[in-house]
Amino acid sequence: MKKQARREFLAEVGRGMVVATVGYSLASELGLATTFAADAPDALTFGELESLVCLMQETPANKLLPELTTKLKAGTDLKRLTAAAALANARTFGGEDYVGFHTMMALSPALHMARELPDAQQALPVFKVLYRNTTRIQEKGGRKDEVLHAVAPGKLPAAQTKSGEALRALVRQKDVANAEQTLAALISRSEGDAFNDLLHAVQDNTEVHRVVLPYRSWDLLDLIGHHHAHTLLRQSVRYCVKAESHPRNAVWDEPRTLLPKVLEEHRL
Repeated sequence: MKKQARREFLAEVGRGMVVATVGYSLASELGLATTFAADAPDALTFGELESLVCLMQETPANKLLPELTTKLKAGTDLKRLTAAAALANARTFGGEDYVGFHTMMALSPALHMARELPDAQQALPVFKVLYRNTTRIQEKGGRKDEVLHAVAPGKLPAAQTKSGEALRALVRQKDVANAEQTLAALISRSEGDAFNDLLHAVQDNTEVHRVVLPYRSWDLLDLIGHHHAHTLLRQSVRYCVKAESHPRNAVWDEPRTLLPKVLEEHRL
């Protein structure tokens, strides 16, 4: 574990006291939540999208829609707003909140629906999901309780063909830190190959959210940018790691034992 300097520790205590005293909503309106989160040594930030991402996390839900309307009229398009919402969702929940990841999975479909509507109505399906997104973010504590932080790439196995198996082993061991670092290293080598390696862990079970989450995340990359692949795909890593702690039985584990046998039997 990284040792924390006494000054850093006391600073964090002070920040927490301020937020606890004035409340998260007021802290957000005053810009304190952004300052506190950005000061963290391992803060995950998103470059030119950062201000919009913060807007999605910090604007009180009852003020969000007027704010989004103002942005839209000023030239910020629905694609950019959706991209910021996806990153805000990922940073806040990391694939570990039921309402959170359902909201993330609704972003791309909402944008597709918008394209089928007349110009004057296109914002409606997107704004509905963005409102739900911000509401849930603030219900879960907003920026002060973000799940995702910056991660450095880890070391990969010497044999490239073993990458997916190595990632799956870390997930099964519930070693989320090394699993995220391994995914970061895989993505730095090849985003597409990293996605396929991630599926080794995903395919350990056929539960619907586990299966859909990585594909919805991948679908958003064309909108957000493939340089954000690690932010979106690590949600699946964390989801799968968390699932390892769920009550299990032989039926639950059947896919992880049966699938390799079938592949071997048919030489696939």
